[in-house]
Amino acid sequence: MKTISPDMSKEYNELWSHIQKNGGVPTGDCFALYHDENFDADKMDIEVGFSVAELVPNGEGIEGREVEGGLFASTIHKGSYYGLESAYATLGKWVAENGYVPLTPARDLYLNDPSTVQPEELLTEVLWPVRK
Repeated sequence: MKTISPDMSKEYNELWSHIQKNGGVPTGDCFALYHDENFDADKMDIEVGFSVAELVPNGEGIEGREVEGGLFASTIHKGSYYGLESAYATLGKWVAENGYVPLTPARDLYLNDPSTVQPEELLTEVLWPVRK
C-alpha cells in the first residue's frame, strides 16, 4: 500500500503531460480502474485515466480508449485515500446483501484535487460494476 499513491501520482503526471502535449481537452475528473478481483497492494493491476473530449494519439506507453459503462453500485468516500479500503468493504457488503454479483474493473473517480484539498476533505466516488 505504501507505493500505490506515489506510483499512481507518477502515472497521472505522465498521462497529463501526454494529454497536454497532444492538445487534449479534459472534460471531467481523473479516475483509476482496478482490474484485480482481490485487493493485493503489492500486485495490483491499476489503470489511470482522465476524461477528455477526444482521444489523443497513443504514444510513450500511453493508450487512449473509451471506458465502458454499465450498472454500478457506488458510494462517496470523504477522507484520505488510505480509507478507501473501508469504503470498498462497506460497498462489497451492500452488494452481497442486496443480491448483486461484483464484477471488475472497480473504479475510483476523484472528485477534487489532493494538491488543493486537505486529506480529510478529499472526495472519491467508488464505483463497483455489478450484475443482478
